[in-house]
Amino acid sequence: MLVSLDYTELGKRIRKIREERDLPQNEVAARAGVSIQHYGNIERGQTKVSLEALVRVANVLEVGLDQLLADSVYRSKAVFCDDLAKLVANATDAELRAIVQIARTSLSIIREEYRERNSWE
Repeated sequence: MLVSLDYTELGKRIRKIREERDLPQNEVAARAGVSIQHYGNIERGQTKVSLEALVRVANVLEVGLDQLLADSVYRSKAVFCDDLAKLVANATDAELRAIVQIARTSLSIIREEYRERNSWE
């Protein structure tokens, strides 16, 4: 299956993560060894970033490439589990019980849908 890389979405994810970490563009650019202009173009999806530069940016942001390329690669079960753990980290006991019940019900529905269609579209 051929999957193309959406540089605009990649740039949006990079920007979102950078802002979550409260890092200015110039700091990420300097630490990743790219010019501020090139880094800005990466965040705007206006350049095809090299793999080497993308790895350096990921290292500065302390994320894996799979997180940056989320729409372009299949995500591993570990990544999804990590996402869930972060999502519920501050939940109360009552909220966690409700989330578990919702997850069980949702999983049951998803599995039934999958059995009916026998494949994902």
